[in-house]
Amino acid sequence: VSADTREWVQQGILAAAVPKARLRLQGKLQDFPFRDGSGKFLVTVRVADGVLDYAPGWPGVEGFQGEVRFEGPGMRISAERGRILGVDLVDVVADVPDLDVGPSEVMTITGRALGPTAEFLRFVAASPVSRHIGGFTDGIRAEGSGELELKLVMPLRNTDETELEGGFRFAGNRIELLDGLPALERAGGVVRFTGDTLAIPDASAQFLGHTAKLSARTGTDGVVRFDAVGRADAAAVRARYPQPLLDGLSGTAAWRAAIRVGKGST
Repeated sequence: VSADTREWVQQGILAAAVPKARLRLQGKLQDFPFRDGSGKFLVTVRVADGVLDYAPGWPGVEGFQGEVRFEGPGMRISAERGRILGVDLVDVVADVPDLDVGPSEVMTITGRALGPTAEFLRFVAASPVSRHIGGFTDGIRAEGSGELELKLVMPLRNTDETELEGGFRFAGNRIELLDGLPALERAGGVVRFTGDTLAIPDASAQFLGHTAKLSARTGTDGVVRFDAVGRADAAAVRARYPQPLLDGLSGTAAWRAAIRVGKGST
């Protein structure tokens, strides 16, 4: 097994209780790791209260319970549950098909998380994604919950080149995007992201008394652009902005907006 892989295993699994571990080794040792099926190498380690630091700069996994399995040339970490920043994780799998194939040892990590939308925003803020989108999510406030799906493809010899893709699905949330704008009520949609982009293909919410449609994407300059369309009710506008100028206003009107957020400005 390469030195880089050994170092990842030693540094990546920071702590764990091991209630049970087993080893099976069968065959000629010069044939290890028995890629041709001429022998058997199997190590299974049950893990409780584990701490996993899978990649520098990303929020770690705490309290994971599951199994670390070395079989033949590969390794798989399966966690039935764990936590990232207090959010419950389920069905987390970290898989390396071959631990010694030169510079191309790659770990793929997949998993789901269920929890408050505010904690998802913390995850983005604590990850390299935040730097690429200019800290855009730092000022967003949210009430409600959703489901996060993650996939990381990480070269063990160069974890800085980790590729990420994921999505966060939410419904019935209350979201305050920007100071001075009314909150989005009963908001629902999907946020998709990679290591350096964030996008909302389609979302909807109650805004100024009517349903509004919203989408967002990240430009090559890291600026997040929102496009929104809807209708405004005069009574809702007066309730949010109690200005004497609006006292004689009634009815509804269509509106459309384009908002650019990034690099410290809106």
